[in-house]
Amino acid sequence: MSTVVKSGDARLPEPEVRTAAGGYTPPTTPPSPHFAGPLYMQVASILRLKICSGEWSARSPLPNEVILARDIGVSIGTMRKALEMLEGEHLVERRQGRGTFVVESSNETELERFSNVIADGKKVRAPAVAWSIAAGLASEEEARMLELRLDAPIYRLQSEWGGSHIACVEHVAVSRERFPGLPDHVASAGQFLFPIYRRHYREPIAKVRESVSAVHASGALATQLKIVPGQAVMQMSRVAYGLTGAVLEWSRRTVHLGRAEYQITMT
Repeated sequence: MSTVVKSGDARLPEPEVRTAAGGYTPPTTPPSPHFAGPLYMQVASILRLKICSGEWSARSPLPNEVILARDIGVSIGTMRKALEMLEGEHLVERRQGRGTFVVESSNETELERFSNVIADGKKVRAPAVAWSIAAGLASEEEARMLELRLDAPIYRLQSEWGGSHIACVEHVAVSRERFPGLPDHVASAGQFLFPIYRRHYREPIAKVRESVSAVHASGALATQLKIVPGQAVMQMSRVAYGLTGAVLEWSRRTVHLGRAEYQITMT
């Protein structure tokens, strides 16, 4: 039995702004019919989009809360809740008396946004990650998951990492045409490749979709995870999407949770 877990961004349409001449200026953020949830979460999605798209660059200050609330058309209280949410995701940093600043994309920020593996009340962080990478042509499954043509040029990446809480083997596939020269940047990668996509290719991850299932570890996989062959482990198929909705990455992670757990918060 599989459970499909979706994590997505939604945008609240910005109001039209009346000009001095009596006309209207189109909103800078196009409306989307796919937003849902409490208003502050919708506002957070608008701000998240501006950050991830590079409209507000790393370490730069955001407009003050009054201006942001006025421009989007919400109350100061709603705006503050949205900023608190982004601060919890490590996308912004609020400095007393100085304002709110964009945090540079890092493994830490992406971990807070997209990881659900928890141990001792905290998200599990890999102590060290070494990636291997090879060029190839997309298999039928890879082409389908990445929405590419069969035999399209791709990069395949693999990492193995673990600690006292967890052991993980991850396989990643991305388009070579979308990420040319990726091998030159892999050495700086951490637990996630997402910061590399944003930093070097201006391709931020807007949302991910994960399918989770239980499988029995084969002999080779058991050796990698340092467990007994046949032991049940969690397998996660993750598709990562860019701001335009294009698929940027497909990965398959096989995880022995140990003392960790896969935790989902629903609101």
